[in-house]
Amino acid sequence: MRYLFGEYKVDINAEKTRLFYDKAKIITSGCKCDGCCNYEQASDYFPNEVKAFFEEIGVDLKKAAEIIPYAAQKEGKYMLYGGFYHICGTKESINDAWKPEGNAVHSQIFSLDEDEMYSIAENYKIGFSSYCNLLEDEFPMPAIQMEILFTSPWVLEKENPYR
Repeated sequence: MRYLFGEYKVDINAEKTRLFYDKAKIITSGCKCDGCCNYEQASDYFPNEVKAFFEEIGVDLKKAAEIIPYAAQKEGKYMLYGGFYHICGTKESINDAWKPEGNAVHSQIFSLDEDEMYSIAENYKIGFSSYCNLLEDEFPMPAIQMEILFTSPWVLEKENPYR
């Protein structure tokens, strides 16, 4: 199904994506750091708009390909996360979540372009890229990568170590 998220035009096969995520492992099966553990548990408290969005495109929130705990916020009560999920589909627009650094046409250094990201709820942004990092061997093709930039609550019953 074709979607327009801000400037991103994507064609997503939600059923193939869902079939993959039904068998995929949760993020903490590969990493037990406090950041990943918190993200997995905090996803239960994400806004309904975020949960509905992920459900619609066939992605299980707890099964990210990569989660990156960037920084604690508001005295450790919240956490800024980056990361990405893979989706079966194609990106039809030229917009990309990653932009080359500097003025060089063939730059090898890229940064996440927050201005290009689309807000699915307050403090929950997504972006898309045709390039897929850490793509699972069994992931259905064609594949695109959905970048995230989320601020989520700190829900673990321990102090946030990223303060």
